[in-house]
Amino acid sequence: MPTPAEWPSVRNALIEQALAQPFVSVHRDFDAMNLMVHCEKLYMIDFQDAVAGPLSYDVISLLRGRYWRFSAEEFADAVQRFYQRARQDGRLTSSIDETAFLGQCQAMAAQRSLKVLGIFCRLTLRDHKSGYLARLPHFLDHLEDSLAALPEHAGFAQWVSEQLRPALLQRCAETASTEST
Repeated sequence: MPTPAEWPSVRNALIEQALAQPFVSVHRDFDAMNLMVHCEKLYMIDFQDAVAGPLSYDVISLLRGRYWRFSAEEFADAVQRFYQRARQDGRLTSSIDETAFLGQCQAMAAQRSLKVLGIFCRLTLRDHKSGYLARLPHFLDHLEDSLAALPEHAGFAQWVSEQLRPALLQRCAETASTEST
């Protein structure tokens, strides 16, 4: 299935939003499976994918990860708290306001959802690891949630909803039925 005409501008906008953020050390797999409590202290584990990246990447890993789907209000509230904390500890300067940062977070969430969907499709279709099939709708939901908050990408959001989702789910269903026979 070809990408829509809007794809190049969406891709460039997502890249620009990521590059507009301060770069920090990011874990890149920051979720509940890599957070451990020991003696009432919280620790992160599994740093093999750590790189320098946009400030919002790890908080997006938590908020738009594999375990939960937060409402738009819950997402915005968590981003607001993260923004305030990042301002307090100096990771984020006053040059960006809270509304703009929320937009950057939505763009980062869209970018990350696209990346995860691509990885899961590759693992399913090329590597025949069907365990990722069940997670695809969840990350499609995350992508659609993020795109809904980015009205400048409404055309791409419509393509995701009307073309990508049905085609992806159909292909995955075919793959699942082929593997079960």
